Amino acid sequence: MEDTPLPPYTWYTEAFYKKDGTPMLGEIPPLNPAIKMCVHNYAWTGYPSAFFSDHIPTVVVGQEQGDLFDVEPMNIEYMSHAVTAKDTEVAMKFAYKVSGTDKVIIFDGAMGGFNCSNSLADLLIAKAPQVSERVDKELMPKWFRQRGVDMSILETLGQ
Repeated sequence: MEDTPLPPYTWYTEAFYKKDGTPMLGEIPPLNPAIKMCVHNYAWTGYPSAFFSDHIPTVVVGQEQGDLFDVEPMNIEYMSHAVTAKDTEVAMKFAYKVSGTDKVIIFDGAMGGFNCSNSLADLLIAKAPQVSERVDKELMPKWFRQRGVDMSILETLGQ
């Protein structure tokens, strides 16, 4: 598997990109193509950017929330790049249809874990042994080598 870096998905991600949405430097990767859509069921306003709604198809749940985003002075262009759905069920049906998947990560701000759809959970569980083997045999040794850690010391600790 090839090393494919992805930019962090944080408040500061947009700092890596020019106004036209292209990366500032050639080595900055594009946004994660696995993110097919964003559904805002509940979100605080005040984020000073429309970057993500401009780059990721976005559905805001409820006219009231859409109206709040539309007049929020910190991100007045947010709704110029998003649509509004009547309720969460309508938003999710739309997202499934447009994205072509029912594999969903539900971010609720909880630290140390995430919620997801049953179909994504099944996929992750099925892939876990393969991923674990790759981490143990390839990625962790690579990480240690990059930091000058002698793996033979760690192997003796496990005995």
